[in-house]
Amino acid sequence: MEERLIIERIEDAVALGELHGQAVEVPLALLPHDVKVGDVLLNSAEGWVPDPEETARRRELAAQRYRKLFGPFKRD
Repeated sequence: MEERLIIERIEDAVALGELHGQAVEVPLALLPHDVKVGDVLLNSAEGWVPDPEETARRRELAAQRYRKLFGPFKRD
């Protein structure tokens, strides 16, 4: 089973996220330098690497839920 880390927050030098349904704290030094909230990372032999397809899929699902609840996004 692939290990997937979902980044929920970044505070100081730590990323807080979800791994196997549990809350975890991971030092930013162990993650890609450009990691951001909402990213999905896979654990590989090289360490944590981005999973852009899963990140995009999850972002689209969140956008669909938002539109269902509140209607289209409004741009300033």
